[in-house]
Amino acid sequence: MACRSAVALKRLVNSPAVVAVLLGFITCAAAASFETKLSLVLPWSDTQDSQRAPAAVFDGGDSTNVLVAVAGLTSISWEVAGFAVTAGPASAQVGVSRAWTTQLPMGGSIPTAVAAAGGLAVLELDGRVMALQPRDGGLAWNASSPCTLGRPRFVSARSQDAVYLICQELSGDSTLIALHPANGTTAWAISSSSVAQALVPVRAATAAPGALIYADVGSNVTALSAADGALLWQLDIGPLALSAGPAALPGSQQGTSVTHLELAGDVLLVREYAAGLSFSAGPFSYLALKLSASRGPPSLLWSSAPAQRDRLPLGLTEASPAVPPAVCAKDGLFYYWSATAPPAQSPLGAPVEPQWMPEATAAGAAAGAPSPAAQRRLLAEGLAAGAAPSPAPGASNATGPAPSASPAATAAAVNAASAAAAAQAAAQAVLAAAVPMQTQGLGVVAPEGVLPTPVLKARSLRTGEVVWTAPLQPVSAPSAAAGSVAVVTPDGLQVLDAASGAPRWAAGQHPLGIYPYTPTLLGNGGAAAVRNCLDTLASNSLCIYSQAPQELPAPGDDGQAEAASAPTSGVPLATGGWPLLGQLGGPAATATARLLLVAAAGAALILLF
Repeated sequence: MACRSAVALKRLVNSPAVVAVLLGFITCAAAASFETKLSLVLPWSDTQDSQRAPAAVFDGGDSTNVLVAVAGLTSISWEVAGFAVTAGPASAQVGVSRAWTTQLPMGGSIPTAVAAAGGLAVLELDGRVMALQPRDGGLAWNASSPCTLGRPRFVSARSQDAVYLICQELSGDSTLIALHPANGTTAWAISSSSVAQALVPVRAATAAPGALIYADVGSNVTALSAADGALLWQLDIGPLALSAGPAALPGSQQGTSVTHLELAGDVLLVREYAAGLSFSAGPFSYLALKLSASRGPPSLLWSSAPAQRDRLPLGLTEASPAVPPAVCAKDGLFYYWSATAPPAQSPLGAPVEPQWMPEATAAGAAAGAPSPAAQRRLLAEGLAAGAAPSPAPGASNATGPAPSASPAATAAAVNAASAAAAAQAAAQAVLAAAVPMQTQGLGVVAPEGVLPTPVLKARSLRTGEVVWTAPLQPVSAPSAAAGSVAVVTPDGLQVLDAASGAPRWAAGQHPLGIYPYTPTLLGNGGAAAVRNCLDTLASNSLCIYSQAPQELPAPGDDGQAEAASAPTSGVPLATGGWPLLGQLGGPAATATARLLLVAAAGAALILLF
């Protein structure tokens, strides 16, 4: 009997069906707090440029946001849908519904990501620029794309003066084009090289009321009139960014380039990068310009001092989609990823850099170090023997032996050298006690506190002062709106309070995808849209996560304050991408999914008996 039980147990353990059942129950438990209202399956992935931009969101009135995105593909057409996200009286009460769907003809290419420009939802498809009304999805106009090479890059902005787009030319130049928002006809087009008198493509652009502001690959920021493209002003950012304070920053001769432009009311936020500066010096910084109401040259509000320059967290480069900052005019703050500054100097006065050496070498050096008495004796012998210069090779010593140093001079030199050695040993002991070295594998790694740690930093748009920092790991760029700031970290979506950096709520799904899309806040900060779902490997998905309703203790309960301030978990209201095993259970489990689990259990019983 015992033998038969052991055989049956072995069959049970080795049964694939039982393994499937166990996986199903595990994933059901993990997904029990999530609800799927909508599934989008798209047969393509967005380009890298589309990954950097957040989703196109419009104000629908009455605390409603309208999210516009390409939502599907039929046998003859593309589907573009508008999703209404409505915030209730409480921040956790968020409703999501499909407001409209528009069919676009299917051709030989896939559509670009939808952008918000000129008050319209615009995209490019098969060489045509199409504009939709965000309120009902009606086609505003359909015009031929003015770009002769590749696809246009839309300038996402709230300004309704024009629909701005940038075309990349074969020569490496860029053409800036303004389309009339009423009919899509070209208002004006101008080459960036004709303005700069050099071959400089456009790197960043934004739109202000009555002006298009862009930055080339150098350090110039240029403003063109929205009416006719006439030059309004041009400013060189290099002297402003690298000459903060009475003296120029070391390395300022290497030059600087503008990487990002963000507009918040009448404040233009500029991010610059100085390639000649080291990591410890801070290769990038921010400065703010105040735009003139008369559309004249802007004035400098503030620029970062040398001590305020920033560095990217380890693993990020200037080309990473997580680099762009987020601004919020309502909060008066901007947010970006940075890293804590490494200690500029050790107690020895030398720069602190991570030192890598073989572990055997480090151990041998520590074991073979002479004692202080032996060091003093060897030093005295070396001074006495080295008092006379050594003769050149092949030369005869005609003058006889050189005179030795006097005992008093030798003693003084020994005392001075010993004092220096003692001071150096004491400093090394202080440094070792403060940040002890740690070994991993075959090398000696930098001590804790020497390597910088990533932080999400919030600074004032008006003064540049740091308001708060949060020690988080970056996966996506930040997004800010309505008193909240959202980022994707290795732990999932994190929504923080914009004023203090305190956590508001979170969607606790570990991101599996390799496409770090920027989240978009919706519903007064109670929801966030992510175009790459956190629990999928597909960049062709769309999720809307919402703050989960939270039951607070009864009045008078001691834990009421703690429960009210604790961050809540997220609930996905609209999820796109391929179906997941984790979606087979939980509140949204379908009858088919449950039947599959029952069938797997039945198969296990058949194999067992």
